[in-house]
Amino acid sequence: MTTALVFGTTALWFYLVLRAWAVRDHAHRERLRLAAGRPAPGASTAQGAGRPSRLRRWAGRIAARWRPPSAHALGERWDRAGAPGGLAPPEWWGLRLLLAGIGGTVGACMGVWRGGAPGLTLFAAVAALSWIGPEFWLSRRIARRQTDLLRMLPSALDLLTVSVEAGLGFDQALARVAERMRGPLAEEFGRVLQEVRLGSPRAAALQRMADRTGVAALGTFVVAVVQAERLGTGLAGVLRVQAAEVRQRRRMEAEERAQKAPVKMLFPLVLFVFPALFIVLLGPAVIEILGVLHGSSQ
Repeated sequence: MTTALVFGTTALWFYLVLRAWAVRDHAHRERLRLAAGRPAPGASTAQGAGRPSRLRRWAGRIAARWRPPSAHALGERWDRAGAPGGLAPPEWWGLRLLLAGIGGTVGACMGVWRGGAPGLTLFAAVAALSWIGPEFWLSRRIARRQTDLLRMLPSALDLLTVSVEAGLGFDQALARVAERMRGPLAEEFGRVLQEVRLGSPRAAALQRMADRTGVAALGTFVVAVVQAERLGTGLAGVLRVQAAEVRQRRRMEAEERAQKAPVKMLFPLVLFVFPALFIVLLGPAVIEILGVLHGSSQ
């Protein structure tokens, strides 16, 4: 019964987080498509984009009452996660506080029901899980998004190179990449184009993209593009070199992970595989020896 209640509480805050993410995620992606010059599929999304959900309103009120300790750090992490669901960082903070309150309340009820030391332990476990769980989910999303950005970058640079060599300007080439590709890198390029269209300098918009994503390879690409524009160097050659460097870096990282794999496999082998192997190999011999010793003693 206790295990079922713990899993039920965990499923509850996961459902609330995913629901808040799904409310505005479609509208957020449509705005990025429009910024990249893609046609909008319909007017229903634009009409629903301005109606915040009840959960978002609650989260906003909670965040207005209890502000995060470091709004700048929270904003950086939220931008690196891709702003799931189009939520603002204060709304995410309020949602996390709301989930912690729900988890603490459920944990307190379960603790009273159990009573004694087990009840106190159960309350602490559920409350801690409700507070740490959303942060763990956010960290995993940041890591997955940065991995996707690094994986898509060489192909995007190749498409940029072909577009620039075909005579397109850099902004038009970015729009082509944002239109042809799908994923976080296309969304970031679409956001850069939107900022440029609103009057921001291209170099500043690209630098904000590099800071927002936190991917070192993307920062190197931005620096190379900005320097090429300032010095008048051809962008096609710079982009080709950047694509080769990114692929070389990915290859080196893959080789490094492959070299670390035996060390990581050592502990599971020692703790799980070797004991089972010894039991299978030496078990019959031990049983036979014990049988012989028992017979000789009689």
